[in-house]
Amino acid sequence: MTRLKTLAAMALAVALIPAGAAIAQDPSAEDRAASVWSASLPSIDNLDIDFPGGTLREYLGHLQSRAGVNNVVTRSKEIGEVTMPAVNLTRVTFADAIELPYFLATLPEDRWLSIEAVGSNKSIFVVDLRSQEASSMISDPANRSISFDFDGGSLSQFVAALQDAAGAQKVLLRGETENFEMPPLELENVTLHSVLMAINGDQRQTATGDQTRVSSFYRDGVYVVEVEQARRNASGAAETAEVRSSSWTVIDLLGPGRLEIDDVLSAVEAAVEVSGTGASTKIRFHEPSSLLIASGPFDTLQLVDLTLEKLEETADRRFAKYAERRELRAQLAQVEAKLQEFRDAVTQAEDIVAAFEAGDPDTTQRKASFYESRLGPLLDQVADLRARAEAIRFELSEQE
Repeated sequence: MTRLKTLAAMALAVALIPAGAAIAQDPSAEDRAASVWSASLPSIDNLDIDFPGGTLREYLGHLQSRAGVNNVVTRSKEIGEVTMPAVNLTRVTFADAIELPYFLATLPEDRWLSIEAVGSNKSIFVVDLRSQEASSMISDPANRSISFDFDGGSLSQFVAALQDAAGAQKVLLRGETENFEMPPLELENVTLHSVLMAINGDQRQTATGDQTRVSSFYRDGVYVVEVEQARRNASGAAETAEVRSSSWTVIDLLGPGRLEIDDVLSAVEAAVEVSGTGASTKIRFHEPSSLLIASGPFDTLQLVDLTLEKLEETADRRFAKYAERRELRAQLAQVEAKLQEFRDAVTQAEDIVAAFEAGDPDTTQRKASFYESRLGPLLDQVADLRARAEAIRFELSEQE
């Protein structure tokens, strides 16, 4: 049974069992097979879950506490508003358990769920709740609900059938997809996006003992589905993953109020270091073109891509605060200029009144009375402007 079909069966079982009951899910031989990519995944083939129901964030926390890991990243505050039913399962894998929300979570109508495994060993799970207008969700083939049957065949045939059912030619295939076999499947009420994310990490062992694995990710409106192969040498050890190259334009991350290139490089290098592939990865920044260029294993390049995406969010938040501070400073300059104008007017009025009281023949009573009548409102304006200036200074100090 493939991982996708296993998840569907688990979800149906969870939906049917009474509250408080538990079911046993035996991991298949394929799931138990040693994999060169799963060395740093939680080594849990017999995970027990007893979740009483609650939010998706609570479910993910429960799952991590049971697994004894902290490798799930949530990228949307609204995940705390998504509901999950009670889940009572025994002997399930961590990877299957983390993808159950695809089948069980109750989402708002204008949201769709994304669960991606990243890192050199697919050991980091990124859970995101994407926001779209309901109309665009209906019109976007990648998020359209579909049902179709697949009689079995190669991965390329499976993707072709999936795209045909979804009406979306949005998938780029790489690697030996013709040689990666997919079993017969019956899929109901799924989306192109959820299926491609569900087969991410699916793996097979060939007759020669080679391990093949599917990697799927989404970037700039296109899904990339790739079959990677890791051969074993004479001693049986996995050979080094194929090294690839990629580049990213980072000019939008840089500039006043955003990030420095050292910030970008240090974040990317930290991510690569955590992945454990630092020795096989090279990173360079080409200043004239603002290109970040990296070579390394495919998974590491995916992690770099994710890191840059997170940095873009950080840069946008920083620039928003920078723009707000700049606007506040402009307001403060205007208030202080107006304050000085009113202070000058107060000084003038006080001088006219004092000159009349001192007997200055050029200052008439009418003129003195006019300026004296202005003093009260002018002083009120000065007080108001001082208060406004202090409020702006305080707001600026809170942001800095």
